[in-house]
Amino acid sequence: MVVKDGIAFSDVVSYSLNGYHIAAGADDYSIRTWDAETGAAAGEPLRGHTGSVQCVAYSPDGQHIISGSDDEAIRIWDTEAGAAVGKPPEGCVVHRLLARWISHHLWTCGSPHSNLGY
Repeated sequence: MVVKDGIAFSDVVSYSLNGYHIAAGADDYSIRTWDAETGAAAGEPLRGHTGSVQCVAYSPDGQHIISGSDDEAIRIWDTEAGAAVGKPPEGCVVHRLLARWISHHLWTCGSPHSNLGY
């Protein structure tokens, strides 16, 4: 666990594919982003989860972040607008979400027996 500016962050971290930004899940249920070179905050925290963030991943073009949380929600965020895109899918159970972007489509897997594709 790392503490920055009084906020604790777990091992839930992702670099954008271009290496310019870092996203991390925080103990206040938000996702924070930083400029990878300067360490300065890159926008406001992404808020909407009501449980611990278990995974974050950037899209290949860096315009979206996916997050999965203990609140059983998967959210997609617009990195420019700093807001969630659409409503989260219902009935998801997110323990340790594996997120992968394949051919510009998002595929997530919450367990070996379930897949959810966007």
